Amino acid sequence: MKTINVVAAIIKAVNEQGAPIIFATQRGYGDFKGGWEFPGGKIEAGETPEEALIREIREELDTEIAVGELLDTIEYDYPNFHLSMKCYWSSIISGDLVLKEHEAARWLTKEELFEVAWLPADIGLVGKIEEEMEMDKMNNLYTLKVYPAGLGRTVYRVIEIAGNETLDKLCETILDAYDFTYDHLYEFCMDNKMYGRNSYQCEPMEGEPSTKTAIDEIWLSKGQNFSLHYDFGDDWMFTIHVQKIEEVQEYKEPKVIKEKGQIEQYPDYEDEEYDEFFDEDFED
Repeated sequence: MKTINVVAAIIKAVNEQGAPIIFATQRGYGDFKGGWEFPGGKIEAGETPEEALIREIREELDTEIAVGELLDTIEYDYPNFHLSMKCYWSSIISGDLVLKEHEAARWLTKEELFEVAWLPADIGLVGKIEEEMEMDKMNNLYTLKVYPAGLGRTVYRVIEIAGNETLDKLCETILDAYDFTYDHLYEFCMDNKMYGRNSYQCEPMEGEPSTKTAIDEIWLSKGQNFSLHYDFGDDWMFTIHVQKIEEVQEYKEPKVIKEKGQIEQYPDYEDEEYDEFFDEDFED
């Protein structure tokens, strides 16, 4: 029997009541038209599953996503083929989930997961998603090692911060930890590239993701690196390494639990150094 390898995005967000919600789509074509599924598609030759998923969601929904952890791989026998489907937690970076191929779509709470008629392969995943959404009622606590790019051995701060805090709060906590002023533009670069497409902006253009996003909503995983780009003039880059993610019963205020070394945002130079600079550059 022929095997078809596909990927699916379990796109997660939080509704106005703070409850986790999952994005589901209704198929608009083919033998299974009208059935509900998680969006995605085939893995093309030369693609990684993550690359295929990003491409498929861009093509189907005109939306950019961040691909998180693999939740499960579904193996299912349809009458004419075997489906192998890798299912990844995902979150929206930018875009409005435009339905270019699907008939309809819904955001579903945990209580609404079984209100739609899932396709046979997808129904096997829904129970596991329900369990994960139930667990989300706990508070996530992130342990992050933050250091100026390239200085991770000599200068760093280890920060604990709750998942319901925003990226704005994370930036404020990092700047306070390094005694930096909080008066410049900044962005969080999920691909560690300044001004990249995969970033959250403090002053976003229309349709761009914002730093008002909660940390839980960007779907970090243990071992992941992303960056804070602060001050678009001096271009400070802080690498943020996810050391640990744990569930706790009670909310905890952000705090620094370990630190080493120091950097100066605006280094003080000796007057003699300035004199020497001007003497050399402005001699007749």
